[in-house]
Amino acid sequence: MEENSSLEPLAGEFPNAIRKGQLYLPPELIREIADNLTDHHSALYSISLTSKLWNQECQHFLYHTVIHRPWDDEGHGAPLSVLMDNPHLAGYIHTYRLEKDDVYAPPEGWWDLLRPGPALRAMKNLKQLHIEVDHDTVPNDILDGCPFQLLSFSWNGFLPMETEAGFLRFLATQWDLRRLGSIIRYSDFNPPLDLPSCANLQHLEGDRESIEAFLPGRNVSSLVWVPKRGDPTTPFQHLSREFGLIEILSLQTIYGFATISAFDDLIQNLQNLQYLELADSVSHSPIIVQ
Repeated sequence: MEENSSLEPLAGEFPNAIRKGQLYLPPELIREIADNLTDHHSALYSISLTSKLWNQECQHFLYHTVIHRPWDDEGHGAPLSVLMDNPHLAGYIHTYRLEKDDVYAPPEGWWDLLRPGPALRAMKNLKQLHIEVDHDTVPNDILDGCPFQLLSFSWNGFLPMETEAGFLRFLATQWDLRRLGSIIRYSDFNPPLDLPSCANLQHLEGDRESIEAFLPGRNVSSLVWVPKRGDPTTPFQHLSREFGLIEILSLQTIYGFATISAFDDLIQNLQNLQYLELADSVSHSPIIVQ
C-alpha cells in the first residue's frame, strides 16, 4: 500500500499554522468567531485581550454598535470616556444611539462624541445615527463638520431654536440618506429643506411638521405619520404628487384617529398604496390593511 503523502506538505504549505507551539488562527476565522459573539459583549472583550491579532480583529465587532444611556455608565459597545480618550476607536462605529430618559439627566460631556473634535473626525464609517433627547442642553455645534454619510438618521425629541440652523446644515450634507425619522417635540419646527438635500430619501417618519419639511420634491415610498395635537388642518393638496408615490403608510396616534387632520384629503392621493397600518398606542390595537 502506498503511503498517503497528502499530509506531508502541511508544514510547508502553512508555515505559520504553528508558531512556537501555539495554534495560529487566520484572521478570517477569528472574524467568524468574533461575529458569533456580538451578542456577548463581555466574552468578545475578553478574547480581544488575548493577543494583538485578536484585538485588531475584534475591534470591528466591539465598536460596531454603540449605545449610550444616561442611566447606564457603561452603555453598549464602549463607555463614552473610552471613546473620548481613544478617538481612533470611533472609526469602527457603524451605529450610534443616544437614548433619553425622563428621570435621569444626561451626565456632563453627554454630547462630546458628536461635537467637533478628534472622535467626531474619526467617525467616517458611521451609517446609522439615532438621537433621543428630552431636554434643552443640546450644544449649538453638534454634528458640525462631521465626516460621515448616513443611511439612517432619526432625531426624536426637543430641538432648541438655536440649534435648528445647524440641524439643517447637517441634513444638507447627507446625500446618501435613505431613512429619516424626525419627530420634533415642543417646538414649531417647520423649516424648508430644499433639494438636493436628502434627495434619495425613501422612508420618512414624523409629525405633520416633519412631513411638510422633508417630503416635498422627494420620492418617498414609506411614510410613518405620528400626528400630534395642534397639527394644521389645511389639506395636503400641495403634496399630492408625493403622496401618490407612497406604497407603505403607517398612522400612529396616541389621541385617536378622529384627531388626524386632513386624513380624508390624504386618502384621495394614495393611488399606489399597498400597505396601510392604523396603530393607536392607547388601545395598542393596530389595524393592518393590505
